[in-house]
Amino acid sequence: METLLTFKFNTTSENAVPVLSDAQARKQASSKSDPIFTSTNKPKGTEFKVRAYVNEEGRITKIENTFGLPVDLFEVAKGSLGLWQFKPYKIDGKPQPFDADIVFRVKYK
Repeated sequence: METLLTFKFNTTSENAVPVLSDAQARKQASSKSDPIFTSTNKPKGTEFKVRAYVNEEGRITKIENTFGLPVDLFEVAKGSLGLWQFKPYKIDGKPQPFDADIVFRVKYK
């Protein structure tokens, strides 16, 4: 004999790392640099986004191509984000790590 057994439940993650929007992340940034292109096949003004992982001290620990960018855009964004520094993001007065979806636009030199 076989039977189907179904359980209904909700889950939450108490320690989920928040993902900040571009505007929120830029407010947290104490220093930042936007990429400037010498060449790309993308037109001026093209928007693209990368995800940065930031630790409790405000340092970027990892940059990911979460949104499937072409390699040239991702590498330029990665180079610019290497110059960024963030103020600690605090929740209840305690510094917390966060993820940030940073939006850039193609600009030429």
